[in-house]
Amino acid sequence: MLRLRSLFLSALAVCAYAQSDRGTLTGTVSDPGGAVAPGATVIATNPATAGEFRTESTGTGGYTIPSLPAGLYDLTVEFAEFRKHEQKGIRVQVARTARIDVTMQVGSTTARDQLNQLPLNFATGVGAVRNPLSFVQLSPGGVAARPEILQRGVSTRSTHSAT
Repeated sequence: MLRLRSLFLSALAVCAYAQSDRGTLTGTVSDPGGAVAPGATVIATNPATAGEFRTESTGTGGYTIPSLPAGLYDLTVEFAEFRKHEQKGIRVQVARTARIDVTMQVGSTTARDQLNQLPLNFATGVGAVRNPLSFVQLSPGGVAARPEILQRGVSTRSTHSAT
């Protein structure tokens, strides 16, 4: 009787595990030459729920993010002296393991981040138009006139005469 009870409880535990709504994301992070990248930061984000799951790659470059709720995820991998890797729309299924191997690309993220922060479009909102004269602010020592003057094309020269 005790043996039958143990068997029943074991079967119940297996069935309960099978009812999980979780999956796993795993893979290896390496450089373009195939060398592993230990210590890379790996982030899986579910855009629908804003859930974020983080881990670091191991000494062998491997990473595993277990117990992810099933759904679509965006994967971000960062490693010093390499560009940030982003991959969107990774499907994590119930009781399955999705394998995503990542090859990092050489190059610092700072150059790209600085480029993205350049003030190329000063207008905001619906129907905003980029003003080509705004590029004056990008040149060393360049100073743009007031925006209303640039938009109307009014001269910035003084019209007062000396007395």
